[in-house]
Amino acid sequence: FFFSSRRRHTRYIGDWSSDVCSSDLEQGVNVDAPFNSEPIVKGNPYSNPANMGREACSFITGNTGRSTGPHLDFRVNQTPGVRSPINPEEYVSQLYVGDKPLTEVYRTSSPYGPRRDPFDGTYGFHSGIDYATPTGTRVTVRGAKYETTFRDPSGGGVIGVCKFPSGHEALLLHLDESNLQ
Repeated sequence: FFFSSRRRHTRYIGDWSSDVCSSDLEQGVNVDAPFNSEPIVKGNPYSNPANMGREACSFITGNTGRSTGPHLDFRVNQTPGVRSPINPEEYVSQLYVGDKPLTEVYRTSSPYGPRRDPFDGTYGFHSGIDYATPTGTRVTVRGAKYETTFRDPSGGGVIGVCKFPSGHEALLLHLDESNLQ
């Protein structure tokens, strides 16, 4: 239904493969979260997924799916429910960790655009922007409405979906399993 951040583009325009690896079930909690991130703490209402979602469009980052390690893969679709990626740079300013923009707290680990696949070395197109967020970081998408959360078995792991007033759809990949509760 959706796509994986690690699918390989085998031709210039078409054909995506959807390899699934054993890391699909990996998850964890970052107990030494850096400045302005919030670890998942039992009993803490600010890291409880039941207090997020529809109202705040907030998610807890993880390490699910086919991944090189804990990070957030942020993507934007032009048409909701359809793989129609656009450059997400315009919407990055709406991602927050606590009261700070995500980009002030975490570095970009892989930009939008052509890149070498970190698993097999082939060249392809990365439809998102990866940020080096540790597992357990709460990320809020300001100005967006929560749509759904689901598991992508083809490599994206747990994915949270929000909708912007523009009609564009935000996807946050490799989230923590707790977002499914």
